[in-house]
Amino acid sequence: MKNFFSKLLIVMFLTTLTFSCSSDDNNNDSSNLESVEGTTWYRQESTTQSGQAIVIDFHFVFQTSDTGYLEADTVAAGTNINQTYDFTYVYSQGIGTTVFDDSNIGTQVFSVSGNQLTFDGETLTRQ
Repeated sequence: MKNFFSKLLIVMFLTTLTFSCSSDDNNNDSSNLESVEGTTWYRQESTTQSGQAIVIDFHFVFQTSDTGYLEADTVAAGTNINQTYDFTYVYSQGIGTTVFDDSNIGTQVFSVSGNQLTFDGETLTRQ
């Protein structure tokens, strides 16, 4: 009888081990997720105000693993205005949060899907 229980325990152990190890366990490996570090995203916005055409080019740049900047180049009435806003960020699994040095912008959430980044309701494309 002891021999039977020993064999039964071994079979139960092997069965449990077999079912607990699945081939999809490696699908959640975070090393397969793409980093935004070193990427640049672009969007152009055009509008007319008081009869004047205004064109704004946005460049969202992730310089390092936790810092970047947003650059807005505005051309209006023959004048070019360049503004740069520095930020720090955290990013994981397609979702990130930026904290801008400029308190008027503050903290913003962004998401990445393929070659598109959504930030503050606007979509930018990877350059």
